[in-house]
Amino acid sequence: MKLKFKNIRYVYLEFLEIEEKLKVLINEFKNSKSAAKAIENFNKVYEYSDYFSTIFNLAYIRNSLDTNDEYYEKEIYRINKLFPKISEIFQEMRKATLESPFRRELEEK
Repeated sequence: MKLKFKNIRYVYLEFLEIEEKLKVLINEFKNSKSAAKAIENFNKVYEYSDYFSTIFNLAYIRNSLDTNDEYYEKEIYRINKLFPKISEIFQEMRKATLESPFRRELEEK
């Protein structure tokens, strides 16, 4: 059975939800006690990033397909306002990665 694009469910994500989840994941990364755990937690941060990026891209595509759809027009506006805030949170992750005692192992992966 093939999944049709129109049947892909769009999930409205609140910034606070994204922020809270990312902060939890980043703290788990920062508190990793081994290189293996740091790599696992690093991947969790970026898997979650892939998730909400996919949701946001779905909104962009749907807006492109029908520029008269007010819902996705508003979503694009909202998402564009969110990106600088999300980028700030990822700055914290980049800093944590650079300061990690497992940086060498992270770089190897």
